[in-house]
Amino acid sequence: AAKVYMVIRSSQEVTPSNVVAKFSVNAAKGLSRAEWNLRYSDPSLPVPADKGYQAGWGPYVTPGTYYAGLELLEKGNVSNLTGITEVKVSYLYEPSIPLVSKEEKNAQVAQLFKVKQDLSTLNIRLEEIQQGLTAMKNAIGVSNTNARDFAHLSAQLQSVLNTVTVVVNGNGALASEEFETTEGLNELFGSAYYSCFDALNAPTKTHLQKLDIVMSGVTESNTKLNEVVKQYNAMASQYPALRLPVLR
Repeated sequence: AAKVYMVIRSSQEVTPSNVVAKFSVNAAKGLSRAEWNLRYSDPSLPVPADKGYQAGWGPYVTPGTYYAGLELLEKGNVSNLTGITEVKVSYLYEPSIPLVSKEEKNAQVAQLFKVKQDLSTLNIRLEEIQQGLTAMKNAIGVSNTNARDFAHLSAQLQSVLNTVTVVVNGNGALASEEFETTEGLNELFGSAYYSCFDALNAPTKTHLQKLDIVMSGVTESNTKLNEVVKQYNAMASQYPALRLPVLR
């Protein structure tokens, strides 16, 4: 089915790199009105027309001129429906921290969404690996398998997975016992991401520092998970009859 999007660009050129916001609009015949909330949108998501932050919106854009148009996506082809309309954005007050240029903010917000996407992928990967290890544990004792090897490897890999899970989710469960807790990557990213919404100058240096920490943690976690996947898949390939899920 054909879909219509409102596309906001930072310059008049029609290229993927200058898309600031893109969200779906009603494709019915007749007159209609679409509103842009002056925010960046996550390029990895099919952002709907509502203004909910959970839908994939990001920080406010910087003052300047932007270019809006309706684009039709039909059978893989994109066509412009309305031509380009200039949208001039200005702030009612100057933020206390000086604003960066439009180009610099575009790069910073692109980094924000990149970290968001990579962290989301890591969370999905944790779930998939846990499903694989659970299947491996359930296979212990099945005929024609080496129960000792299965048990040893599944315990070893589960230990690594548990360590990475704490890095990602933190160990807040210990708070009820009044032990020292560790902030996970999800919480650290959330504190940076959601505090960007109301700050006109966001992401600030503090936000960017948090993003660097999260991205470093994501990279280190994936390195550990790569080894888990390698060892798991090697064992699974020895027993094709078990039909253990292949991990990525």
